[in-house]
Amino acid sequence: MNRIKPSHLFWLALLTGLIVRLIIIFQPEANLLTRWGSDDLYYYSQIAGHIASGDGFTFDGIHSTNGFQPLFLFVLIPFGKLMLNDWYSSWVVVSLVVTLLSVLACFQLRKWAREMEWSEWLAVLLPGFFILHPKILSVTFNGTEGALSFLMLVLTLRAFLWMKEKRNFLPSIAVFSLFVITRMEFSLILFFLAAFALIQGQSLKRWFLVAIGPIITFGAWMTINFVSLGNIVTSSGQAKATHATWYEFPFFEGIKGAIGTVFYAESALSWVIIGLTLIGLYALFLKKDRNLWGLLLCLGLVSIVLMIVTIKTLHGFRDWYFVPQYLILLILVAHGIEWFVSGKKLYLVMFPVVIGMLWGEATWKPRTFDGQFVIHSCKDLEKILAPGTLIGVYNAGLPSACLGEKYTVVNLDGVVNNSVLKYLEKRELGSYVGLEKIEFIFDTSLSLLFFRNKAGIPSHRMHVFYDKNNVWHLERVMLPEFVHPSIREAFEQN
Repeated sequence: MNRIKPSHLFWLALLTGLIVRLIIIFQPEANLLTRWGSDDLYYYSQIAGHIASGDGFTFDGIHSTNGFQPLFLFVLIPFGKLMLNDWYSSWVVVSLVVTLLSVLACFQLRKWAREMEWSEWLAVLLPGFFILHPKILSVTFNGTEGALSFLMLVLTLRAFLWMKEKRNFLPSIAVFSLFVITRMEFSLILFFLAAFALIQGQSLKRWFLVAIGPIITFGAWMTINFVSLGNIVTSSGQAKATHATWYEFPFFEGIKGAIGTVFYAESALSWVIIGLTLIGLYALFLKKDRNLWGLLLCLGLVSIVLMIVTIKTLHGFRDWYFVPQYLILLILVAHGIEWFVSGKKLYLVMFPVVIGMLWGEATWKPRTFDGQFVIHSCKDLEKILAPGTLIGVYNAGLPSACLGEKYTVVNLDGVVNNSVLKYLEKRELGSYVGLEKIEFIFDTSLSLLFFRNKAGIPSHRMHVFYDKNNVWHLERVMLPEFVHPSIREAFEQN
């Protein structure tokens, strides 16, 4: 008698994934933010901190912003005061939150697979692969809404089944309403799912009634944005779209890169993932599950639309934008593993081998993040500038968390600063800096060069912070109100 049960593999995978995450979170400070984490994590922690402190929706305590996805920010607000101007506390709190969300997503994936009437082993392989896939870990540990997006997407797919079975009407309204403020473009996914439901012959009246909740929620958030800031589009979206007008971008190269990212082990293509995806497609072909094929087609179509819009308007992407694509991949991979070992019942052997090979690929070419370099550069900057100085930064998240106690760090690329957007659109960033009396700019050499050339902001290098992989500069703004005319003239001649 086989004593190995699917539940054993589920709990083993979940426990392993949890331990890995806790080890990453609580490793020595000197090792943090070198592979996992992102600057965007600190946009969220700083905004949540200011809200919790009573400053409103602001990143720097002065300028308003709506450059965030609402639901994830609301989740972080209760911990805001712990995170404000503290890079380490921000890392720990946000990482623990996304770990909890990932664990919840695991349980919901198992429930959804059971509701789809898949085998018990498949209902374990799907969440197990989710919690142990190094790329998924990387996506969620960016510290943004990635983990919450996975959770809400799976809950939405469960609610889709509830609608089909005519049960859990009120929970469905709640799930759909929260889904549209997880990422604002998820409203398009919900629209596609509703259209797919009607094609299946589901009740138009029931879907019309359930749509009231997400429509009100989405409309309320848009209204709040328009009343308070005069625009319904997030500052992050506006800023990135503005930056995109400043340079040419190869569209098809962008699409190729976006598709490739979904097949990464972590930061490079995974042959394990590609192979299992092909096997999964073959397994689904043999299975002939029309409902699953229809659902995958629906998710695939909306994923393609979102990907095209993102590349076309923003000239780039972040990996946490592609949660629907990753979920499709997880479904295919889980089916591939099940088909490959179902006859021999070697799940407890095959699954660890696959995960081990995947982590081998990820370790061969891991993701890198320059967080430690930025932290040390901020400490050195404190020896140069007097406390209370206003500092302009383009990649402002982590610098703000490091310097916010002594300085005011103002975001200049507009991602979390609505007041600078109209100056960026006119390429008059110098005028904004002069108006705000920002005398110093601190950022990467490439970002400083880009905005100096594209946005009209004259500056002169004061100090260089560098290691073998990174170069940041502290520059002084060369405007008449800040420097003597003779100094400015000499700068312009050079």
